[in-house]
Parts: sequence; structure tokens; C-alpha cells
Amino acid sequence: MTLPAQKDVLHTFKTSGDNKILIATSVADEGIDIAQCNLVILYEYVGNVIKMIQTRGRGRARGSKCFLLTSNSDVIEKEKINIYKEKMMNDSILRLQTWDEAVFKEKVSLFICATLLESDHK
Repeated sequence: MTLPAQKDVLHTFKTSGDNKILIATSVADEGIDIAQCNLVILYEYVGNVIKMIQTRGRGRARGSKCFLLTSNSDVIEKEKINIYKEKMMNDSILRLQTWDEAVFKEKVSLFICATLLESDHK
């Protein structure tokens, strides 16, 4: 489907009220905003943790849900890893928010120095 045709379908979906279901490929992961969307169903599809968060974000309506349908154990395992990584990111953000600004700046400076030293040795 051409880009103009995609835009036309999306516009009709948003404005007509006649259509209740929109089926899309992974092209809908980013950049499409449908405020009324309350359900995202992924079929045999999993990306990295950022894609997972973005795709789940397609469901903008209050109480929206996102489901992964798969029988592929590799897809299931990758999704579990993504969920774990998201939890680690959220925990890290919460921990960082408790740091004093001076401590944060010092740790960032030390990290940058260590990274630069490491890259010089490669």
C-alpha cells in the first residue's frame, strides 16, 4: 500500500466511526497516533525493549491493553527479556531520581572518563 493510501485509510479510520478495527504491520509501531485505541494485538512479533514500549503506547485510551499472540518459544523468551529490561530501566530511573545533583554529575563525569579511557585502549 502506498504512503498516500495508508494516510487515507488512517484518516478514514479516525474520522468515520464506521471502522472499529485497524490492522497494520510493524510500520504502525511509531508515529501513528489514534487517541481512541484501546487494544493492541501483536501476532508473532516482538522487537527490542524500546519497540515494545512504543508499540504498547499505540493504545492511548484509558485502560488500554496490549497482547502478544505467539506459539514461538523464541518470541516468548525475547518478550520476557524485554519486560525484564524495562523493569531494570524503570528501577534505574527511580534510583537516579533520588541522587543529589552533585553526586549525579560526579558519577556521570567518572563514567565518561572511564569510557574514554577504555576506548583509548582498544
